[in-house]
Amino acid sequence: MNIHSSQKSRGLDLVSHIVGYRHAKLKHPLDFLSIFVLLIAGIFFIQDIYVDIVVEGKDVSHVVVEGGVFIGILLALGFELIRAMKLSSSEAYSRQEITRLKQHLSAVIDKEFESWHLTLTEKEIALLLIKGFSMQEIAEIRHVKEKSVRQQASGIYAKSGLANRYELTSHFIEDMLAPADS
Repeated sequence: MNIHSSQKSRGLDLVSHIVGYRHAKLKHPLDFLSIFVLLIAGIFFIQDIYVDIVVEGKDVSHVVVEGGVFIGILLALGFELIRAMKLSSSEAYSRQEITRLKQHLSAVIDKEFESWHLTLTEKEIALLLIKGFSMQEIAEIRHVKEKSVRQQASGIYAKSGLANRYELTSHFIEDMLAPADS
């Protein structure tokens, strides 16, 4: 099936929206701002402690206070690095889980299409209908007339026992939706 990426993207995140998934991203420079600030502060304190001890020969109590602050900065930096790694790991796991769920949903849809005895063309059209493409868009994607798509959609509905595209879509997602609270 030849689907352009912009058209394809409408249906790619179906499962993630169904399960309510929103993943955290660590891709923007501001995501690491606290780590950067702590790193700069740590470098400053290392330099300052060095100057205090080696160059100026300051009192030990002054160096102990700055050393304590430096240790606090190291601890905060460590916690921030751990947090960033956990978020990154969580994001990777979530992406894998979404991929797994998408594959499972595809397998369920394929199995149902097989039980309806859909042709390859009908399967492709049914998937595009489920993804929300209009008849005209499907005709353009498949390089056929809209009338042909409408006839094939009618065949899909007849074989499946469903009345229209809305029933076709809801057939696959209704069990995934949380029940409405009364």
